[in-house]
Amino acid sequence: MTTETLILAFCAVALSSSGACSGPPRGSDETPEPTAMGRLEIRADGTAALTGTVVSNEQHCAVDGQCWLVVSAGDTKVRVVYVEAEGTPTVNAAAAEAGFAARPGDTVEVHAAHEVSSSIPLLSTCASEEFYIRPARTGREP
Repeated sequence: MTTETLILAFCAVALSSSGACSGPPRGSDETPEPTAMGRLEIRADGTAALTGTVVSNEQHCAVDGQCWLVVSAGDTKVRVVYVEAEGTPTVNAAAAEAGFAARPGDTVEVHAAHEVSSSIPLLSTCASEEFYIRPARTGREP
C-alpha cells in the first residue's frame, strides 16, 4: 500500500467515525441545474453552483487545518472547502469523500454554501447533506 493510500484510508475512517465538517444545515431543497463548463452561479439563497476543473486539492485537514479544492471556473479560481478541520463533527461525509478523491484535471460540479466575507469566491459543502461535489456531466455520457 502506498503512503497516499494509507492517508486516504485514515481520512475516510476519521470522517466516518468522528466527522470533519460542522455547522447547522444551510442548504436549499433544490438541486441546481447543470451549469455550463467553467461557470460559477451565486444564488440569492446563499448557495452557489459551480462547474469547473480542479486545479489543486489542498489536504491540510490531516494536520488540523481545512481541506479544500481550488477549482477553475473560467478566469475565476474558487475555493471549495470540504472538511473544516480534523476532529470536528461531520454533516456531509459524502462531499468530504468526493473532495478527498478529486484530482487536478478532474471536472466537477459543486452545490455549496457561498461565503460572502471571502476575498476570493469561497464555497463550503460542510453545513448540509444537500451540498455535493461530483464529477461533472459532460454530455458525452451514454
